[in-house]
Amino acid sequence: MTSGVFCEPQPGRIAHTPTSLLLANDPDFAAWARSVATVKYEASSALAKSSASCWGDHQPAVSGFNLGFENPVHFQELFRSGSDPKLSRDFGGFLKATQRIYANDSMHVLNGFDWASLGRATVVDMARPASARVSAQLIKKFNDLEMVIVGQSEFEPLIKSELANFPADLTSRIASQLSKGPVLEFDGKADVIMIRHLLHHFPEQAAVRMLSNLVTKLKPNGVILIVDLVMPKPGTTNSYDEALLRTRDLIHTELSNGETRDLESWDALISKVRGGLEISEIKRPVGSDLSFIKVQVAQQNGVGGH
Repeated sequence: MTSGVFCEPQPGRIAHTPTSLLLANDPDFAAWARSVATVKYEASSALAKSSASCWGDHQPAVSGFNLGFENPVHFQELFRSGSDPKLSRDFGGFLKATQRIYANDSMHVLNGFDWASLGRATVVDMARPASARVSAQLIKKFNDLEMVIVGQSEFEPLIKSELANFPADLTSRIASQLSKGPVLEFDGKADVIMIRHLLHHFPEQAAVRMLSNLVTKLKPNGVILIVDLVMPKPGTTNSYDEALLRTRDLIHTELSNGETRDLESWDALISKVRGGLEISEIKRPVGSDLSFIKVQVAQQNGVGGH
């Protein structure tokens, strides 16, 4: 009641609000609520203990989730494997619900980067959960693009069902590389490797390893496009938006010892990647929670900066 989930239209009578009706009638948002009330609550209760145990180490296996549930398996691996069906169902719904929010809408991907400037190009879409929607929307709007979806094999049915909604002349320009393991890997060469809403799940060492591998997959003058959260400095945005971002930061830490990085942290991360990368541009489309961080090999970027 005090949080506005339900209301009291008259004394002694409780009624639904739009929020409670959404939770009651929409399976994805119902799963979102269960995930918050169970998984995230238990993980948050062990955050102090996990922080003390991995201070200065930042190993992803030591998280609030691991200690709260007394389970040594990394959260993302447990979710991916399906060995805990309830967790996979609820957190899967949580992810679907968040993707339906306007601030995370896939339309922002179309506006967050100058795709038209690429001409004929190969673009990799690397995300978790894997989806074909963004790839299909990009090739529908930009005729010279070819897409490669990189993800995990359990998302193959979803990808196929999404592609079925598009004509064959478009889907023929979309390939996929799906693996059974926990590590997302791309085998080939690309003009742009887009990493969507993924790196915040990884502590610095793991993120550096992933990016160092992907640098070797770029064509000359290629770009790594990181689509992720950039934490604002305190007081530089309105308190509501800042509170939401900091809440998400805590969730990433509690579940997988991940991190929602500010600009300085992104800079520090990129500087440690083998291959001499640097950030050349950061753009946040109007209405989007996610920023588009354009990363290139330093010598092809000139003196650069952002």
